[in-house]
Parts: sequence; structure tokens; C-alpha cells
Amino acid sequence: MIDCVLATDMQHHMAHTKQIKDKLDDNVELSNEKDRSLFLKYAFHLADISNPTKKFDLCKDWTDLLYVEFFCQGDLEKKHKLSVSYLCDRASTNIAKAQIGFYDFIITPSFSLLTKMCPDLDFLMTMIKENKETWTGLFDEYELKMKA
Repeated sequence: MIDCVLATDMQHHMAHTKQIKDKLDDNVELSNEKDRSLFLKYAFHLADISNPTKKFDLCKDWTDLLYVEFFCQGDLEKKHKLSVSYLCDRASTNIAKAQIGFYDFIITPSFSLLTKMCPDLDFLMTMIKENKETWTGLFDEYELKMKA
């Protein structure tokens, strides 16, 4: 269980995604403990980043909470004269733009792999697509908020 929780760290995302992709290209043996562990850790990670698979109102609420945390971190970094971490500067981060990038580079490829493993979850891809379109429509609104 500890390994599953540690697997939610985004630092490991690309390596874990590559391992899953490689495993799917080969022969997956879920009776093999190592394969089972790999897939369980990936499932845990996807659950952790599954916000974009929810109805947009809920997705936006959670995203807003995430950026409260990010911006508080950025404010502290500025206060202590440190360089501000990526996505943590409220003066230069367009949340809608950041979400679109997150969908393009992390969410869509990851959940596409999941639906390859579990085709019955394909409805998640529909929600992801709809939410990305909604974020795209909010781009200009967030540009104005950022500059205010």
C-alpha cells in the first residue's frame, strides 16, 4: 500500500507511464505479482489525478483548491526571495491554459492507456474531452483574472 501512495508523486509519472505502455505492448501477466503491483500503482496514481474525469463543476472546484495551494506556495517563495515554482505565480499563471496543457501532456495519454487496459472506462475519455473544451473556452476569462 505504501508503494501505491508513493506512486502518486508526479515525479514518477513519465517513467510509470512508459512501463505501463511497454507492458501493454508485451504480454501482461496479472498473475505475476510484479505486473499486478505495477498496474495497481498506476491505477492509484490515475485515481489521484482523476479530477479531469469528473463533471466540470466538481473538476473546477478541485482545480481551484489546488491553485489556492500553488499560489500560497508561490507567495511564500516570493516573500523569502526564492524563485517561484512552476504554476505557483498568481501573476503569470493562466489556470485554464495550465489545465489545457495538463490534459494534453498528462491526462489524455494516461487515461488512454487506462482505457486500453479497461475498455469499459472509455466514458472517462468523453468527460476529459468535454472538460478540456470548457477550459479552452475559459482561457480569455483567466487571462483577465491574471492581469487584474
